[in-house]
Amino acid sequence: MADEMRARPVSGEIMTAPHFARPGAEDGADIVDAEYEIVRTAEAAEAARPVFQPETPGTGGMKMLRRPLAPPVAGTSHGGPAFWAAGFAAVAVAFWLSGGHALVISGTQAVAGPPVALRIGPVESRVGRAGDRLMLFVDSEAINDGAVPAHLPPIEIRVTAANGRVTLYNLGTAEQLVAAGGRYAFSSRLEVPNNGVRAVAVAFRENGDARGSR
Repeated sequence: MADEMRARPVSGEIMTAPHFARPGAEDGADIVDAEYEIVRTAEAAEAARPVFQPETPGTGGMKMLRRPLAPPVAGTSHGGPAFWAAGFAAVAVAFWLSGGHALVISGTQAVAGPPVALRIGPVESRVGRAGDRLMLFVDSEAINDGAVPAHLPPIEIRVTAANGRVTLYNLGTAEQLVAAGGRYAFSSRLEVPNNGVRAVAVAFRENGDARGSR
């Protein structure tokens, strides 16, 4: 057994494999091609990992033209009904004090039209005979002092007897049109009170407010 483990003498020539040297390499230098791998620490590997950010969804259509919503400002709120009522009242008062009342009055007059200036002129009354009877003759006229024509309302004649009794007589005018600055003359024959006549007055029947003479 010991004999088998011993190196036996061999006669012959030792042959080696063909040796190709790289240009410029020194003879007898052993060149070994080896692969290598860089081993990084855990912190370096985490830092070198690429970070991918999620894509923002594209804004399509008219949404890209919208303005960004402003964040709500703290402390702002819409007023209640009392606030708006007070505001409108303040505006109305300012308008009225700054001359708005004149506009309102002039507008009302324009809608209602110019005032009619009709009046009763001087009244002449006398007692006379018409045949066999005594009659009270009343003569007067309606005058238009306005700038526009006016329709003449009915006329009322008030006769006061000597004892204070009052008798009213209505004189129809058929709404006669009286021109601006014109006159409408009228004459009436009335019964004479038994106690005599104290006074005679003429006025427009619609308001009894016209000026006249007794």
